[in-house]
Parts: sequence; C-alpha cells; structure tokens
Amino acid sequence: PTILAGSLLLLFATLAELGVPSVAGALLDIYTNASAGDEQVGSRVDRALLRLMGLIAGMSACKHAGEYLLKSAGERAVVEVRSRLFLCQLTCSVQSLEEQ
Repeated sequence: PTILAGSLLLLFATLAELGVPSVAGALLDIYTNASAGDEQVGSRVDRALLRLMGLIAGMSACKHAGEYLLKSAGERAVVEVRSRLFLCQLTCSVQSLEEQ
C-alpha cells in the first residue's frame, strides 16, 4: 500500500506539472490582451497567480510526500532482507551454506 500511495502522489505531482504551462500561458494572455482602461485586469491576474501558486504548492507537496513514501518502502524492504540474511547466518550450519 505504501508503494501504491507514493506512486499515486507522484502521478498527481506530474499532472500538476502539466497544468503549470497552461496557467502561465493564461497569465501572459491576460497581460498581452489587456487594454489601458480595463479595471478587471488586476482581479484576473490575481486569480491566475493564485492558481499558479496553488499548482506549484500542490505539486511540491505531492512530489515530496510520494518520494518519502517510496524511499521508506524501499528502506523497509532492505531491512527485511538484511534481517533474514543475518538470521540465516546465525541459525544455518556452515555445511548447508556451502551446499547452497
């Protein structure tokens, strides 16, 4: 379950990364298409910047959480393998190890 959760979080981070260029493009469109007397430009720019900041914050949170979950799952797997090998070294006889 940890690997699945980590993979899903990294997937969400990737989807957020794909959304950043469209929001940035919309922000540039607002600037380039704005007329001098348009009073709505400020509020549209604010909304676009908030969407951009939200995407970047969500992307970084999902990416860091996903990487943490995947690393912790990998570390637990390594600990399990090491403990089994150490237990085998303590309990197995030398002859059985030579036969394998």
